[in-house]
Amino acid sequence: SSYIEAESEIVPMTFFSSSVQTGAPERIPDKIFSGKFNADSDHWHSQSDGSDLSNSNFEYIGFTFGDNLRYRLIEYSLMARSTSVGSNTFEPDSWKFQGTNSGDTSSDSVWTTLDTQSSYTGFSNKPVDGNYDTLDGSDDPNYNKFQRFNISNNNYYCSYRLRITKNIHSTNKEWVTLGQFEMKGFRAMEAEQSIVNRNYLSNPIGQLIEGYGSDA
Repeated sequence: SSYIEAESEIVPMTFFSSSVQTGAPERIPDKIFSGKFNADSDHWHSQSDGSDLSNSNFEYIGFTFGDNLRYRLIEYSLMARSTSVGSNTFEPDSWKFQGTNSGDTSSDSVWTTLDTQSSYTGFSNKPVDGNYDTLDGSDDPNYNKFQRFNISNNNYYCSYRLRITKNIHSTNKEWVTLGQFEMKGFRAMEAEQSIVNRNYLSNPIGQLIEGYGSDA
């Protein structure tokens, strides 16, 4: 489990996935919230069942907010696991980002699709040292910024997930990996004013900073 840090409160947050690579227990879904870009162990890696990924044989990774909290996410961001992304790596190619308020996150029928990506080619090498930019602040092409996806979402959900149906590997279509995850959205309140942004804090893993204002 992990936590959201919100002004004066700590809210628990749990993670789940369809599988974790056999023999690599450190590659659990929690790691995509670690904020550690340069550690090889800080990523999620699925386990192959011997069949290619498909719409009926998919992998998923997700999270649930604790204390019955619900959020309306308006953006999510993904970072590749690999430092050399290409046709021999396992980053997602096609997926759906989904939300639910059901307690049964393992059931495929309870999820509402909020965003769909197909044949995505935007992933590039993850940073090897955790930096995005050159010293003068300009973009460094050798580093991968998070790939950001806006969501048209008017609903609040307690759980979200990525439902992945294909990877970018040219021949081995059985696995999927993911390096880091960010999100942005609003908590369900009497007045929608609480914006939550993923921040790079190392303890505990996966903290979220909650501030106040608009999403402008």
